Amino acid sequence: MRKLLNLIFLATMSLSLFAQVKEDITKKPEPLQAKDFAFPEYKEAKLSNGVKLFIVKDAEQPTFSIRLLIPGGSSLENKNGVADLTTDLMMKGAGKLTALDIANALDGIGADVNVSVNSDYIAVSASGLKKHLNKVLEIFADVLLRPIFPEDEFVKLIPQKLAGLKQAKANPSSIAANMARRVIFGDMHPYGIYATEGALKDIKLQDVKDYYKAVFKPNDASIIVVGDLTESEIVVALNKALDNWKPGQKASMTMPQPKPMPVGVYFINRPGSVQSTLMITTKGLAYNDPEFEIQGLASAIMGGGFGSRLFRTLREKHSYTYSPSAMLSQMKYGNRFSCQADVRNSVTDSAITVVLDLMRDLATEPSEETEIGRVKRFRVGQYMMSFENSSFLASLIQNADFMGIPIERVKNYPSRYMNYSAYQVKNVAEKMMTPQNAYIIVVGNGDVKSKLEKFGKVYEFDLDLNPLTGEKAKFEKVSLDAEELLENYVKALGGKEALAKVKTLITESNTTLTVSGQEFKGQMTMKNSAPNKFFMDLDLKVTKQTLWSDGNEFWSKDANGLNKKEGEDLESALFDATIFNHTKLIVLGYKCQVLGKQGNDIQMKVISPKGTESTYYFDSQTFLLKKIDSMLKSANGDLPVTDLFSNYVEVDGVKLPGINETTNPMYTLKFEHTYKVNQIIDEKEFKPAQ
Repeated sequence: MRKLLNLIFLATMSLSLFAQVKEDITKKPEPLQAKDFAFPEYKEAKLSNGVKLFIVKDAEQPTFSIRLLIPGGSSLENKNGVADLTTDLMMKGAGKLTALDIANALDGIGADVNVSVNSDYIAVSASGLKKHLNKVLEIFADVLLRPIFPEDEFVKLIPQKLAGLKQAKANPSSIAANMARRVIFGDMHPYGIYATEGALKDIKLQDVKDYYKAVFKPNDASIIVVGDLTESEIVVALNKALDNWKPGQKASMTMPQPKPMPVGVYFINRPGSVQSTLMITTKGLAYNDPEFEIQGLASAIMGGGFGSRLFRTLREKHSYTYSPSAMLSQMKYGNRFSCQADVRNSVTDSAITVVLDLMRDLATEPSEETEIGRVKRFRVGQYMMSFENSSFLASLIQNADFMGIPIERVKNYPSRYMNYSAYQVKNVAEKMMTPQNAYIIVVGNGDVKSKLEKFGKVYEFDLDLNPLTGEKAKFEKVSLDAEELLENYVKALGGKEALAKVKTLITESNTTLTVSGQEFKGQMTMKNSAPNKFFMDLDLKVTKQTLWSDGNEFWSKDANGLNKKEGEDLESALFDATIFNHTKLIVLGYKCQVLGKQGNDIQMKVISPKGTESTYYFDSQTFLLKKIDSMLKSANGDLPVTDLFSNYVEVDGVKLPGINETTNPMYTLKFEHTYKVNQIIDEKEFKPAQ
């Protein structure tokens, strides 16, 4: 009977509790009371050798971690790759310990010691249980102060590093990243230099020892300690361990100004690739620039996750790629912004167009509040949650000190970040992240190269990033100087006498303007009268432009009204007005130098009287002009411009290009020409009507 009553009682209680639970789960829980964010406390001290010390108390676990930061890093190398070799070798023997001794000692107490390097600094770190602090610090001090640099380990390490470089060369993303650093900073800047097989083979063990001796000084170094330790315990232990580490003469570092490569398309030929790796990169701000965080916010809007513009467009709308991304590097003296994606060969150019359009939108239109608000909340939320990990706090404090960021700025990051406006993002993007300033890097099959010319001048490189085209590439010598090359060009067009007979030339053209994937059809009429009278009317429906030159002055008219060209603009305009102008370069005062032959082209460097440079490409068989690469000055910086000439037709004994295309990162203009020679043209047409 008692058993039955108990069962009934339990059943009744269960039904009652179930009813209560059922009722509760239908109610929306009330939010917890909001708490103000408070930056955790930490302490500052100084060791007897002058090293700055930061201490973060964390008593949750009986552990500790130490990170020593020495300024300089690979930026102080005298040989490319020596810093990385040095830091690796420091763990291969120190004090009286071999590499195996170090590994066994640390493994036996569950501890870790590590040495790493980047462009800005060297980091020596250690972690373990509190009770093993002294033992770990003994090994830490041996590695830092008494590395042996054993020759047998050095001999083994070189082939390992070479194998790593070969593996990286098989990774198109690594190749693109190396190219991106080079184009932004230049191939002589510490941020633009990277390890190569040739450089590694050239390093001797003495180079490693010399680097260590020059760089591993406590000057301007800092240490941060996190763990269940008191300030006195830490200071006493570190002073004892690092007692013999004294300041001294250290290799000085003066970070040079970047010398970026010309804006254009950088193509790395990777035979057999079934997809192209794209990296579109622009200059980034220095880490301590007040607008660096805003550029980081712009980067996150562009490609910071599943809700980013790259993801929504390249992946979800067009299905060009699986995981596009954007990033802003985090170096001290200068950075780069990059958009990256791996796409099918067939859509390489289409994907580039989409990315450039997205960059243009970011720089011209403020983001919607829902978009920028989502990104800001996510990033600030991540920031706050990360304080659950005391090592995050430690890195914030030490990095701020190294980067020259006031700690108060770190502390008020959440409120400051949430207050950034869409207009601030637009303004920074307009200054730093526009298509005009973008370098397009493509690692892929040679078949896609022809699709890239519409984005600007194409510079071709091999997988070791040796130039295959351009002035720094190898040229096959040709037995022609500039005057002889131009004479051959004149002969190819029909000869000096045939050209001289052309007194007037009327060109009628069907014209196509391509902008952001949209095409606009129109007409162009151009009239030339020897030697340099000129008229042009271009009507594309969406825009119209008219040009005149009477041989001495030059005018242009568009939606903004009538303008008269002056200075350098006048020089360029009068050159454009000259009939058969490319045959008269030397006569008109242009400096011309034949660079040599690459592929099927003979290249000639041309410098105008005002110093503007361009490169002419002549077919090595026919001597007809195929292409001109130049730079166009604009309000947003210099734009690379490529003019293509093809489908030559013969008119009254003179060969003229049937098709002419002008391309730059903003648009492409294609002209399909027909010609009339020696028609009468009224002189009034070469001046705007009064």
